[in-house]
Amino acid sequence: RGVGHGGSATVVVLAGVAVAAFANASQTFIQQRNIETIQRVYSWMLGNLGVTRWGSVALVAVPAVICCVAVLGAARVLDVMTVGDLEARTLGVDPAFARLALPWHDAELLSFHGRVPEVKDLAYRPGRKVGFLTDERQDSQYVATMLHFYDWPEDARFSICARLSYDDETIETMTLAAAMKHAPVGSCVVVVEG
Repeated sequence: RGVGHGGSATVVVLAGVAVAAFANASQTFIQQRNIETIQRVYSWMLGNLGVTRWGSVALVAVPAVICCVAVLGAARVLDVMTVGDLEARTLGVDPAFARLALPWHDAELLSFHGRVPEVKDLAYRPGRKVGFLTDERQDSQYVATMLHFYDWPEDARFSICARLSYDDETIETMTLAAAMKHAPVGSCVVVVEG
């Protein structure tokens, strides 16, 4: 199981260690093939900038800026991978969206937990993405039936995320039509994309 699909932070750390070891081995191999420049390279790695030129900085700057932009763009998702679900919620990220690898900034979060959302909140609009909290009575099947009643298309993507952050967590993705026939799952998070 990969990260974003129920994987743990330990997997990410171990993968990082493996990638770092491979990168270090590759770097050492390349350096040893060019033994005449290895002294300059080690000198530069230890902080002596007198052995380089501004052209070298420009050469490295472009990929460094691209990588920084990519990492900063994914910073919140990367934070979710390193903290637990409770902490992730404090960052404004619903772990269900992270597990499904969906952006959450444009999603609506509604609750069927002990209540029913207003009719206007359940109405279908193309491109809409909604996360629902459910309870034992108003379960996944109930949510699917309600959404179908409010004109959500039968082929809308319907994901049931149960027992998130536990060893037995499950994430099932299906159509809205299939969810109406699926065994009901209570006290879960349902994510629907219209």
